[in-house]
Amino acid sequence: GSQTIQIYVKKNGWNFNWFEIGSAATTTTEVQKTQAVITFNALTDKTVGDAAYALEASSTNTTTPVTFASSNPTVVSVSNATGKWLATVVAAGTANITASQVSNNSFLVAANVIRTQVVNEAAAAPPVTSPEPVLTPEPTRKSGILTFADYNKNWMYLAAPKPESQNFDKIMNGVLNEKVNVTWDWTLYTKSFWMTFPQGMEMTLEKLRMYDYYGTMPEIKVWFIKRDATKVGGIDWNRVPGPVYKDLRSMVWDEYKPAQPLDIYAMIFEFTGSGLPPEIEITGSWKPYQPAAYKHKEINIKSALKTNGYIWNIQNVSGRPVDEEKMELFKAFKGIRDYVDWVKIEGTKGQYTFDKASEGGWRYDLVYERLKNEGIDVHACFKTQPAWALAEFGYSPDNNTEFCVAPWTKLPVPVKPSNATAEQTALYNSEVVKYNADIIKIRENAASYSLFCQAAFQYVARYGSNTALNPNLVKVAGNQTKKIGLGYVKSIECNNEMDASWHGRKRYMTPREYAFYLSAFYDGHMNTMGPGIGVKNADPNMLVVAGGIASNRPEYFQGVIEAWKEIRGYKMNAKGELVVNMACDIWNYHAYSNNGGGQFSNASWGLPPELSNSPTTVKNFLQVIAEEGNDLPVWITETGYGVNGGSQQALATPTRTKVQSQGDWTIRTILFNIRHGIAETYFYQAYDESAYVYNVASGIVDNGTYGAMGLIERTLQPDGSSVLKRRPAADYMRQMQLFQDFVYQQTISEDPLVDVYQYEGKKMYALAVPDMVGRTKVYTLDLGSATQAYVYRFVDGAEELARQTVPVVGGKLTLTVSETPMFVSVSPIVTNYLTSAVKPKSSMVETTQSITAITLASYPNPITKEATIEFVLPEADQVTLELHDLTGKKVKHLFSGQAEAGTVKSYNLNAEDLTNGVYVVRLITSNKVVTEKIIVAK
Repeated sequence: GSQTIQIYVKKNGWNFNWFEIGSAATTTTEVQKTQAVITFNALTDKTVGDAAYALEASSTNTTTPVTFASSNPTVVSVSNATGKWLATVVAAGTANITASQVSNNSFLVAANVIRTQVVNEAAAAPPVTSPEPVLTPEPTRKSGILTFADYNKNWMYLAAPKPESQNFDKIMNGVLNEKVNVTWDWTLYTKSFWMTFPQGMEMTLEKLRMYDYYGTMPEIKVWFIKRDATKVGGIDWNRVPGPVYKDLRSMVWDEYKPAQPLDIYAMIFEFTGSGLPPEIEITGSWKPYQPAAYKHKEINIKSALKTNGYIWNIQNVSGRPVDEEKMELFKAFKGIRDYVDWVKIEGTKGQYTFDKASEGGWRYDLVYERLKNEGIDVHACFKTQPAWALAEFGYSPDNNTEFCVAPWTKLPVPVKPSNATAEQTALYNSEVVKYNADIIKIRENAASYSLFCQAAFQYVARYGSNTALNPNLVKVAGNQTKKIGLGYVKSIECNNEMDASWHGRKRYMTPREYAFYLSAFYDGHMNTMGPGIGVKNADPNMLVVAGGIASNRPEYFQGVIEAWKEIRGYKMNAKGELVVNMACDIWNYHAYSNNGGGQFSNASWGLPPELSNSPTTVKNFLQVIAEEGNDLPVWITETGYGVNGGSQQALATPTRTKVQSQGDWTIRTILFNIRHGIAETYFYQAYDESAYVYNVASGIVDNGTYGAMGLIERTLQPDGSSVLKRRPAADYMRQMQLFQDFVYQQTISEDPLVDVYQYEGKKMYALAVPDMVGRTKVYTLDLGSATQAYVYRFVDGAEELARQTVPVVGGKLTLTVSETPMFVSVSPIVTNYLTSAVKPKSSMVETTQSITAITLASYPNPITKEATIEFVLPEADQVTLELHDLTGKKVKHLFSGQAEAGTVKSYNLNAEDLTNGVYVVRLITSNKVVTEKIIVAK
């Protein structure tokens, strides 16, 4: 009859594979089970800062695993995310570690064995006795109205899209009759503006006043976050409600005075409009606090000779070998930011494919090994979701696939009735609040990102360097070979431009939401999500890079860091210092220098970095990260210049063409970023966008902003073939590899700019005039006792710099420096980096391949704007290339005519006039029809 079976399981403790129910008439013999006994030895005391250690226990039941649990994860946490039980010391204190084991067919459940783990404080460093320490006087505490004399603008930020940070300081400038707009973006219903007060400031609030000159401010709620020395990190994250500013009176101060002075870490202003009160007055007491300045890291030239690209920039389509012509051109770069689409490696849920990938037939093993052999680093930007994930998450095909990384709310979208009554408006506003709250609830949950992070784990398990990973955690599709720790990829980035709000809320992630996302990506949210999740659990050596933000300001990451303080807490670093438990190893942003101030702006043309706002934005970004971001390295993974008439275009000068200016400004960006402390730089991008290439071939003027940013030029021929060549920018990057190991030391002149580099005792000087009008300047280098020097200049179309030997008189060398960088050394510099290609070591790399079948491919896929459709025939034939919808209706005709055997034919598919959905590319030959499915998702 009907039965209820209750099964009690310990999480991660066992696998439930099946159970059998026999007929009542069946006679069974009960098996007498043996009592299992666990042996779990006493634990030795640990000290804060000790490395993670293995938990080991044995049992008389040798077939069922022993599992472990900690009574106090804030002291010692335990996890088997790597396939082996490890305990991690978190803080001083005690925790009970319990070993347990469930029953099986032969053994009864074992009695739990509990051992106490004691964790001691780290021993203090021995006192310094000689020389006597210099004592810094305790700063005198100040009181009164806080001003920017004691408060830094970098300590305030907007946790919402497109912050107007140039207006932030207006709230405390004493001007009452001005409007202070901090954003013009309406993606978020509720925005949060944070004013933080560093711990060393010891801020105590006594009174808060807000003033509205115009009487038009919407409601603003104020929250306080208090300091608490009893908490780890010194912050109590329980928000204390403050005043609600909703008095629409003009020219009136609203005053709030707490019953007792508040020791505060932060004030949060929540609002639904676009601005803050014209003036905010903070009265209290504080210690003057000056944070330590950012310290320049050791950075070599190789770190900036990198580009953004795609696997088809190197490999031929449809599983064919590396394209040797493309590979030769790509040697201009020392690294690639490879856009790795999730859909490529997991086109079907749970079926992981790499060589060949299920989407596009790309051969990642082959390409990555070749890049490693050529000395080109691979940094993976992991992004773009597959169709099955979109459907499972509840997104319709019209959603941007790039950021749909977690389930979406199932609540209906609120719709405001036309001519709404007051009651209807109130109901609508209530629905909006519920709708947005549900989105936040989903996205502020690390488990929402499990599927994406499982795929990243599998990618890192294969291409990282950890050969000791438990093979049982590695999953591949049936047509794939399982491989572990190939060592081809050094770093991985968690998605791209999460702060981009131009596709709306479904794409934009708040800083706090991204904090949960990146925490899951990094280590499975501190190993709470089970095995097989978290990049660090696949390869502890893999560098995890925060997704590059579109803004060139650090506000977004400040919000991420605040969230991590609360949800991840703190840890001891190698120096014994308490630091935030970050979920990344590298910070990362995008920096386009132009006359509008950055990527969000309405710019008209690009600017050399020295003449833009980049000196200020880079300095501020690095300073904030030095203070709040554990002083981790900062990368710029998108920058560069175009050669069309777009807003990021390089400009011709009286002495240089547009493409030469692109080259000059590219090299000056390299020198600028290294000079200021950017650890790695990636230029956008290797090739022009396909749509731009096809428009040019069709005689159409295309001034799209990022359409012609390519460092390598592709010219489409009438027969569908392409001619490829490096632009001067790529030539110059190739030639710069002569100095790739040289490390920046100092800047000894600002105009002209003169940077000093050094490697193995040899000095090199980089010189350039920081202008864009064809200006030159005479400069004299002091070269000490040298009697001759070597001057290096760029040559268009060449592999190597032109070197000139010049005499040095009295140790002085006088040069005429231009806006095109030049280089000087006393000793001749030679390298083997610019020799012929490194010979492939892999047996996988094919140098020739006979075409035995028709190949048809589309990339990228899914499509947002345009795609390239390519095909190759095994023998010459008359063909037709068309696009059909799922009903079989032809929606586009791409090509009809004769196609040669073995030649790649490329055609552009413009998707701007297509609705979102699934389409079929049909290649019709004389005796066969080949199809390829594509997805349009704008």
